[in-house]
Formats: sequence, C-alpha cells, structure tokens
Amino acid sequence: QNKKINLILSLFKWFCNSYCKKNTFPGVKLSGKSVSMASRAQGGMLLEAVIETLSFDDNPRRREVEKQRLERDFDEADHRLEKIVNDNHDRIKQSVHTFTSIDAQVTASMRRIRLLKENLKECKELLHCKRDNLRKLWVESVENKQILKLLDRIEEAKGVPEQLNRFITNKHYLHATELVVSKVAVLSGELSGVEALQDVRRELHEKEKAMTGILIDELHRHLYTKASLPKRKPGRGQTALQAGKSAAPPVAASASASASGQLVPPGHANVKKTHSRSASRSLQMTAEAEPSPAAVAPIIENLEEEIVEDVMCRDPEENSSHFMAIIVESLTKLGTVSECITRIKERMHDEMRTIVEVLSEQVASSAEKRGESLYPQSSSASQSKLLLELLQLCFDKFRAIGQAHRTLLTHFKRASQAYHSTVKLYPEAEVWSAIQYALQLLLTEYFDMQNARHGVKKTTAFNDHSDVSAYFDTSGSSRKGNRGSHTSANRRLLFNFELSSVAINISTYMREKQVDEATAPTLAMQHSHSLQAHLCKPQASNVTVVFNAIQSYIKEIESAMNLKDGKRCSLYEFVEEFVRMHYVDDVQAQLSEKLDSATKGTESHKLVLDEVFLKKNGSARPLLQGSLSIWECVKRLRQLMEQMPPYATVFCRMTCSILSTYYEHCSMVYRRCVRFGDDSSEALLSAYWLKDSGIAESFKSQPSWRQYQSGLKSSQKGADSTNGAVSKFEEESNLVLDTASREDDASSGAMPPLSDSCILSDRDIDDLKLLVGLQESMEWLAVRIRKDVVPVWSTSKDTPDGESSQPRTINELEANFSDLADNIILLLHIELRLQCVQYLLPVARRTNYICEDERIEVDPAVLQFNRKLSSMEETLSAGLDVYKTKYMFDGLGHLMAILMRSATIFIQEINANGIKKLCRIIFSLQQNLTNLTMAREIDLDRSRQYFELLHLNGDELLKIIAEQGAVFTEAEYEYALRLMSRSHTHFNEKALAICLDKLKEILTEAC
Repeated sequence: QNKKINLILSLFKWFCNSYCKKNTFPGVKLSGKSVSMASRAQGGMLLEAVIETLSFDDNPRRREVEKQRLERDFDEADHRLEKIVNDNHDRIKQSVHTFTSIDAQVTASMRRIRLLKENLKECKELLHCKRDNLRKLWVESVENKQILKLLDRIEEAKGVPEQLNRFITNKHYLHATELVVSKVAVLSGELSGVEALQDVRRELHEKEKAMTGILIDELHRHLYTKASLPKRKPGRGQTALQAGKSAAPPVAASASASASGQLVPPGHANVKKTHSRSASRSLQMTAEAEPSPAAVAPIIENLEEEIVEDVMCRDPEENSSHFMAIIVESLTKLGTVSECITRIKERMHDEMRTIVEVLSEQVASSAEKRGESLYPQSSSASQSKLLLELLQLCFDKFRAIGQAHRTLLTHFKRASQAYHSTVKLYPEAEVWSAIQYALQLLLTEYFDMQNARHGVKKTTAFNDHSDVSAYFDTSGSSRKGNRGSHTSANRRLLFNFELSSVAINISTYMREKQVDEATAPTLAMQHSHSLQAHLCKPQASNVTVVFNAIQSYIKEIESAMNLKDGKRCSLYEFVEEFVRMHYVDDVQAQLSEKLDSATKGTESHKLVLDEVFLKKNGSARPLLQGSLSIWECVKRLRQLMEQMPPYATVFCRMTCSILSTYYEHCSMVYRRCVRFGDDSSEALLSAYWLKDSGIAESFKSQPSWRQYQSGLKSSQKGADSTNGAVSKFEEESNLVLDTASREDDASSGAMPPLSDSCILSDRDIDDLKLLVGLQESMEWLAVRIRKDVVPVWSTSKDTPDGESSQPRTINELEANFSDLADNIILLLHIELRLQCVQYLLPVARRTNYICEDERIEVDPAVLQFNRKLSSMEETLSAGLDVYKTKYMFDGLGHLMAILMRSATIFIQEINANGIKKLCRIIFSLQQNLTNLTMAREIDLDRSRQYFELLHLNGDELLKIIAEQGAVFTEAEYEYALRLMSRSHTHFNEKALAICLDKLKEILTEAC
C-alpha cells in the first residue's frame, strides 16, 4: 500500500512540475511569502510550498482563504489529472506494469546477491582449509597452458615452409622474410631444446639462406632486366626489344630442388644460376614486361617512410622502386645487406656484358626480320647503322640501369638510417665504370682493335701537327727522312688496352672486385665468342658512325659521375686514345696511298672524259684523275670534320697538307710543261713573260682579261665590231709587239729571243693537253674548296697563334689553286700571240714582193701557222669552257692585221701580183680564224682593203681619202705612199713630198 501511495505521489509531483513549468494557478493571489513559494512551486516543489505557507501564516482567515483556494485549485488539478490519467491510462498502466516487473527483478537479484555472499563466505572458509592443494592445481594449470602454447608454435613451425612458399610464389618477400626470421628465432630460442624440431629447424635455416639468394636475384632482375626502357618509335629497335624472350635458351629447373623444399621464385625456374651467367642472361624485355612510366624507379624523398607490403596487390612488381625497397628491407631483416652489396659488385660487369650480348642478338634478329643481310654475308656501308642502333639501345638500357642503381643506393641508405646500421655501400661511380667497361669491350670488337694491337701497320703517323706537311712531302729525301725517324715508333703496338689509361681509370672496380686473374682469359673468351656474329664489319671507320652518339652519352656519364676540375671519364679517354693512336694513323695511311696515286701514279695525269661522272662532280670539262682522287680525300676529311667535331682541327690540317702537297705537285707539272727546269734556256717565252710581274700585270689590266674574270661571253660578234671594239684590242696588240721587239734586242739579255724553241711545237701537243686539263682541274678544285671546305674550316679552325710549322690555310690554298688556273689561261693566251708573231712576222718583214707568176700561192709559213692554230684550237676547245677559248682567240685577228699592215714598212718593192699575194695571205688567215671563232674578223678585212689601196697611184689615193674620209692612220697612209714611190719608177721623191703634204692637209681638214 505504501508503494502505491509513493507511486501516486511521484506521479502527482511529476504532473505538478510539468504543469507549473507551463502555467500558473489562475485566480490565486499569494502574499510575499506565497509569491516566493509560488515561484518555488513553478520550479517543481508545489506541494512543499503550500505546506510551508500554511505552516508560517498564523492568520486563520488567510489560512482559510488559502485552504479554499488550494482546495479549488486542487479540485481543478484533480479534474485535469483525471482527464490526463484517462487520456494516458494505457501508458500509465504499461508503466506501472513495467515498474512492477523491474521491482520484482531487483528484489530477486538482491536475494541472490545475499545468497552469493553467503556462499562466497563459506567457500573462503573452505579454501583456506585446502590452500596447498589449490596451489598445486594452479601450477599444473599454468604448465599445461605453456605446453599448449608450445604445441601451437610447433604446429605453426611445421606449417611455415608451406606458408613461406606461398609468400614467395606471390612475391610477398617482406612477409616471407618476417616469417622466416621470426620462426628461426623461435626455433633457435625457446624451442631450441626440442629434438623433434631438428629437421624443421634445419629446413628453416636452409630456407633463410636461400631467401638471401632469391632476394639478390630478384634485386638483380630489377636492376638490369626490369630497368625501364623508354618507348621507342616504331621501326628500328622496337622489334629487337620484343625479341627478348628468345634471346637465350631456357635451362630446365632441377626437380629435386622443388622436392627438397628449395625456394625457387617465379621467373627463376628456367634460369641457370652462375656468377658469370646470371639470371639476367635471358632479359625479359618484352612489351608486357616493361614497367609503366610511373614505375621508372622513382627515388623516395622521405627516407624515414615506413616500407609497407600490400599482400592484396596483384602485381607487387608494378612499382619497381617500391619493390626494391621491400627487397632491401627484407635483406636488412635477414642481416645480409653486406653480402648483397658484395654480390652486386661481383656480378656488375658480367651483367653489363650480358646486356650488350642480348641486345646485339636482338638487333640482329630485328635486322633479319626486316630482310637486311648481316656481316659477313653483306658488308655494305649501311650495316654500320646497325651498330649505331645497338649503341642507342645500350645507352637507353644503361641509362635506366644507372637510375635503378641510384634508387637502390637510396633504399640502402634509408634502411641503414632506420636500423642504425653501418654498411659500406658501393659508389655510384662504380656502376658507371662497369657500364663504360662493357661499352669499351663492345667498341673494341667493332673497332677491330685486336688486329690493331697485334698487327703492325706500316704508316707514317703524325707525331704532332708539324709533321703533316713533312709526311705528305713528295720529295724522296723528305719521305726517306720521315720513314727513318718513325721506324722505331711504328714497331710498337699502336694500341694496348690492358696498359692504357682506361684500365687505370677503372681501378676502383678492380680494387673492389679483386677478380681472380685466372678467370680473366675465360671471360674475355666468352665475350669474344658471344660477339662472333657481328652486326657489321669490324673496322676502325665504324667510329665515325657512332662518334657523336658516344660523345653525347659521355656527357651524361660525366654529369652523373659529377666529374670536375677537367677530369674525364674512362670511356672518353678510351675513344680519345683510339682515335688519336689508331684511327688518325689509319686515315693518314689511306690518304698517303691515295696521295701517292694522285701524284706518282701512272694514271694521275690521265683525263677523265666520262660526262656522267664529271656532271656528278660539278664539271662539264675533262679533269685530271689525280685531282678527282685528291677531292675524294678532301671530301672524306670534310665528312670526318662533320662527324667528329672535336678532331676537326686535325682533319683540317690533314686537308691543308694534302692540298698543299698536291698544289706543289701541280706547280711542278706546270713548270715541266713550260720547261722551267735546271736548263731554262728552252723554257717557253710565254712563261717568261708571265713570270715578269710588269708584263703579267699589263695583260691583266686589259679589258679582255676583266671580261674573262667575269666569266661572261662577249655579247658582240666579230662581224659587228666597230672602231670602239677594234680599239679594245689595240693596246694589247701593241703590248705584244713592243714586248716581242724588246726580246729581239740582243742587248737586253733578260729573256731569250723569240724562236721556234721558245714556243709550243707540234711535238708538245701532249703538254698542251696536260696544261688544259691542269687549268680546269685547278679551277674546279678552287671552286670546290671555296664552296665546300672553307665554311667547315671557318667553324673548326682553332689553331693557336705562333705555330711556325702550321700548314697553309685553306683560304691560301684556294687562292693558290685559283692563281695557278689563271696563270695557265694567261700563259695560253700569250702563247697564241707569240705563235702569231713567230710565224707572221717573217712574212711581214720580207723586202721584195715582186711576183712574176700570176699563180699566187699562200706562203708556207702561213699555212703552217693555220694548221697549228687549228690544232691548238681543237685541243683548247675540247678541254676548256667556251668563254675561256673565246678569251684566247679574241683580239688575235687584230694582232694579225697589225702585223700584216706593218709589212709596208719593210717591203722595198711590190707589184700587182705581190699585192694579190698579200691579200691572199690575209684572206687565208681570216678564213681560218673565222672557222675557229665563228665570227668575221673585220680587222683582217681592213688589212686586205689597206693592201688593195696599193693598186692606186698617189693622186687616186688622196682623192679617195678626201672623198671617203680617212680609214687608216696617217702613218699607214704615209707608209703606203712611200711603198708606191719605191715600186713605181716615175714616182719621184719630189712628187712623194707633195703627196705627203696633201695628205696632211686632207687629214687636218678632216679632223
């Protein structure tokens, strides 16, 4: 009953609190204390406030009022409460039921607790009585638990090999390492005394050792096989990369290894594990095996980053850098980092050589698929491109390997810091040394350096740049002296790789590796056999194909090795040593043979007449075979300048030396043709004139020479010549006649007089052909040098100043060849005029032209001159350009005309038949010269007209001059009148004087 009352009171309090929070009692006015109590009633204490009010107020009336109000409010509240109870009857009923149930459970629980306390108290009293027995049972319980724990560990240990193989199969090496390390520690620790686990302990120790080998092999596979290869364009090289699976024959794995529980990871089952032929022998460089660009061995920036292995990853090797970090972490946990580093250093060189061999096989396979023949089936020059392709693949692969090693060293440093261990790492420079060593072996094969070392080549090498011109000196004493000075030098080996600076520069590798000397010949033999199928013919000239690629890669190596203070890598010194000690000598030997052939050979002065070949070489006229051979040498040296820029100066000097020697040879040929030798009495007079600087400059100042220098054909034909055109050759003709007259003066003694022995005869036609071919060859060489060699020379010349032995520069040689060509042209130009003077001057200086026979024949000297002139023109036109031939024959008719008109000075008497004979001579000369030049010679027409005036008498001549004007000079008219006077007896001196006076008056009036 009390519980029900309490429940009702509680519900009433709850109702009052809820209601008072929302409303106040309407109509109830309380006193100060009542207000205070009412405010407290609103806080949830209404009943207590009413009781307190009634207790403190002693006034019955107010108490009565309060009571009434309270009853009224109570009735109202009761009414509302009933309404609320009626509205919430079900909820209240459920609450009462729930409360009754809880109260019953609490009562039962209190009852059980009291019972439990009594039981515990009783047990305590009983346990106190049997304390020793309980302790014994507790100890037995602990022992049994420990035994169960050990049995569980033993069961786990027995399942470790299977679990370990599963981890290794999935390449979860970090989990496998942690598993084997922890189980070995357990078996060697707390389970060390369990004899039943002896076999398990031994097996796990073997697996722990095998784990090191597996991890090292996997590390090598990612360092060399899985190293990222850049994507190459389709074509050369791509097929070679995809042919990696068939690069090496697979080796079957031992079945007993699997049976005995030996750990063999995927990808290693078909690999023969040796130190000389590692797992990388069958480089799996297929497109599928290539890692993504994001997995190209990124270096971890945070060295303190924890290495986590994701067992849910399908391809643990997708990120090669992370995979190597896991392997390094595993090796660190195994404590075999030092062994791993030692194995890496030992296998480094073999791995590099293996990569070169495999890539070589792949390039060969790719070339065969493209239908290209390999050496020795084909030895074409294009095969050298396969070597360049192989080197490019090697450079790409070695570049990725260097990056992989850099990443690996970073992981080793991170592990050393994380585990506070001290491990001596190999320097990155040692990797690049191994790469360079492998490249040097490859280049040794393809540069044919074995034959260079074992075969002594008899070449006169240039010990310095001053020997270049001495070497190519064609004089016997010079060559003999050079050979004697280099005899001892040529007997030593040109190249010895083992004792070179290359081997010294890789001393780091030799010091770290300490390979047994007995294995070196075996490795060399293996390498020699591996490259028996060469991609191209091994020869020294292969260096020109790959030189620029090697130089570019050398810069990468030196940048990676951080070489400073002018230090160079061993590959640079290897190439430098080969080029300077062997290749340059080889080039010099070949050029020496060609130079000897061009200067001493029987066909060196032979003219090449093949029009197709000449057009291909930029010439329309025959050239000397020697000049073409020399230009082939120059072209090769120019190509070497472009292919090997660091040695451009050496090849430039060779070019200068060859051209200088050939120029001296051509000068000697020129002197021989013009008979300048020990006995200069038989030398050509034209050569003497040309040697005289004053005479040569006078000829070069003529308009015809300037026209020739411009290389343009004359726009005016002989038939259209005017007085202005005639005067163009007036000065030159007078120069020839004046100079010839001076040479006839015996008192001069400076040059031999004009005679048959001082001009070219019919027997000298071969010398004339040689001069013509020499002129064209010299001019062609000068043009070729100016266009093709001078630009290369200007960009490559870095010769220090002050070298007295420096050969003549290219510009000087080009000028020399051009000057020699011009001199030959001018020589032939003068020679033709001397021929004219030699043959026609005796005809013009005859004193008697009284001919009785009306059958007039041309003078034999004139006929001989015409035949010789035709022969020379045929030779000149066959070997020289038209504008050159035109330069030689232009003005020749003017000289003939002057010579023939000068006959009036020397002729004492002449009759009509004599006049006809002179006209016939002039006509013969004009007809022959017109046939040669294809232009009418007006000067000879004027000369014939001049002699036809001799048929007139003095008065008739003066009348014609007065009517038609003067055509010839006053002196020529005077000579004609005097000849008339001597030839006609009735024409006396007094009459001659009168005619001469009239002539002067007529000419004065005409002016």
